[in-house]
Amino acid sequence: MNRLLLALLALSLVSACGSGGGSGGSGGDVNDVLANDEEDGGDEETPPDEEEPPTDGEEEVPDGVTGIPETLSQNVTSFAFSPDKGTVTISLDGVDTTPIEATYARNPALDMGGYLAYSVQEDSLDRLYIAMAQETADGGARAVAVGDGGQFNRVLPGGFYERDGDYTPPAVGVGPGAGQVSYAGNYTAITNATSSDGSALLPVDTTQPGLPDLPGQPAMVRATIFFNANFAENKINGSINNRQLISPIDGTATETWEDIELIITDIDENGEFFGDAEHDGRLNVDVGDYGGIISGADGSYVSGIVALSDSTQSRENDTEVGVFVLTQCGKDGDAAVCDQVQPN
Repeated sequence: MNRLLLALLALSLVSACGSGGGSGGSGGDVNDVLANDEEDGGDEETPPDEEEPPTDGEEEVPDGVTGIPETLSQNVTSFAFSPDKGTVTISLDGVDTTPIEATYARNPALDMGGYLAYSVQEDSLDRLYIAMAQETADGGARAVAVGDGGQFNRVLPGGFYERDGDYTPPAVGVGPGAGQVSYAGNYTAITNATSSDGSALLPVDTTQPGLPDLPGQPAMVRATIFFNANFAENKINGSINNRQLISPIDGTATETWEDIELIITDIDENGEFFGDAEHDGRLNVDVGDYGGIISGADGSYVSGIVALSDSTQSRENDTEVGVFVLTQCGKDGDAAVCDQVQPN
């Protein structure tokens, strides 16, 4: 049976910087409709302490990530690649495996847009979790989006990003590309649209009596993402375009979703940023948050997470948690669209 439904998001979403994050809900396009979840608010995130301005003429930044807003991290608290990238370890509060730091195995059949797929499901009646991860070309930063296909009326997603050490911002000068730069590439996300007929699920003997609610496999979103950043003003903004919902059953694109605008926000002294997401053309209608961190020499890379809710008119109460790991335009390995920007 080919069923694709929307599971509920199970977490307390804590607002950071006065901005909302992904929320839970219900809906579906075939048979089942689940009850609405409720969205909780919370305290604003405490900003990092301000540092003394540098005195030697060079911009200094702290090491690593000072904190991921809870609307982005949600249920995830840590993430790491194995040396050969054959597995990832993820700490997620969501009945995935024991120990708490669970090991996810590579699942190349689910790779998408250059992001590596990993999965874990202990048995056919446990939740199936999928992680989409990548790191920068220099290995200095990485990000992951994680989610399950829902069970017992809830999905339990989250995201994580980190940087090793500090970074050097692009030099600020006069003219195109002299401190105002672009980042571009692919984006992939895990949604609360799920199917119990997903291709990665362990088989279930449906003839046995007493079966519980069966686990599902989440549908993915495939898209492109683009940022413009100005390091004289320390501002960033961008958009997610060409969003397509990818079936967990056969990997085909089943729906086209609206573009998302990533509203202008500050880049702090550590190269971190956090901002609002809106529908394209619908001002001040908040559909989630985005955030991340700049890394590498001359700010060569940007990595981060997007968390959205009610981001398409084709479904009610949809949610997604997406990941991006991008190269600055003009650097080796940049996206094709970078031919149209400076530097290129």
